[in-house]
Amino acid sequence: MVKYLMGKFSLVVCLSCVSAYANLILIHHVYTFTHITLSYLRVLTFGSYEIYKQALLKRFPNVKPALIYALSAILGDVTGSGWLCPSEVMKQQLQAGIYPSMGEAIKGIWKKNGLGGFYQGFTGGLAR
Repeated sequence: MVKYLMGKFSLVVCLSCVSAYANLILIHHVYTFTHITLSYLRVLTFGSYEIYKQALLKRFPNVKPALIYALSAILGDVTGSGWLCPSEVMKQQLQAGIYPSMGEAIKGIWKKNGLGGFYQGFTGGLAR
């Protein structure tokens, strides 16, 4: 009887370890993906801000610079959100356990909703 219970207990412990390990792998993948995505987001947002600012200053030399800077910041944020939204959708669906891997998330979102599936919540992201 003790051996039987010990065997069941060992199996439960083993399955718990496998589950914990799988969760750690998922957390690692999500963290790495998020870190890379946010790095590109910063580059896109601030890089595009400078490009927009220079182009608008050349195109509209008589407009107050403060207005140009504000418009450039808005356009930079829109550009950055265009990059961030798809990665956020994939990350959230991975964290929710809807898909087991990033590749599966990409395939599943594309199959279910097409390109628009990657931009679920885009307007809400712009509003913040």
